[in-house]
Amino acid sequence: MPCHKRPLTTIRSIFFLLLYTISTIWNFFEPVLLVCGLIACIILPVYWPVKFAFAVLWLVMFSLISKFIDVMATYRNKDKHPD
Repeated sequence: MPCHKRPLTTIRSIFFLLLYTISTIWNFFEPVLLVCGLIACIILPVYWPVKFAFAVLWLVMFSLISKFIDVMATYRNKDKHPD
């Protein structure tokens, strides 16, 4: 292996390890964050319409983060098993 490819391989391996770690941690905490976030939005000491607006905002933000993590995991799996 040429010496100029070794750092790129190392960086790529670290990147994929980081993607794997983030997706695994997210998959573990995802249900807890969803339920606890919605409960926290309902418990907030504000008027009822604002509670529902916060809950909708939480669900939108949560779904965007979840979709981003899924795209990263798909990218990692696609590169791992090319068709």
